[in-house]
Amino acid sequence: MLSVGARLAELRSEADLSQTEFAVRVGTSQSAFATYEKGLREAPLSVVSAACKEFDVNPTWLLFGEGAKRTADASDLAARAYRVTRNFVRDTPVAWTDEMESEFFLLSFRYLTEHANSSDEFLNFMLEKAVANAR
Repeated sequence: MLSVGARLAELRSEADLSQTEFAVRVGTSQSAFATYEKGLREAPLSVVSAACKEFDVNPTWLLFGEGAKRTADASDLAARAYRVTRNFVRDTPVAWTDEMESEFFLLSFRYLTEHANSSDEFLNFMLEKAVANAR
């Protein structure tokens, strides 16, 4: 698992910026930023927050290496959660209410934001387990 510093280095490399250029954009000095990248010091919340805002990065990914890297990816995950949930509801013989369907969409979306690489089949399996537990 990569460290916060390694993920910051990854972002900097993707943006094709020097340490100095990246540091200026997140409000710190080049020397401080170098210590974050090397893992010699933890990046302060102000730097993490600025990096997330400046580079459209999901804070959960930057801090913990979990979920989608880009915040914009959340709309794609929401669309996928909606599609999988609608198909599941359509294909599952349960007397669905709007509230139940909404809860299952939120469950799907929450799961996908934490496990973006999960297959639709696994998401369906998870929804089946949730239906079984609800009965």
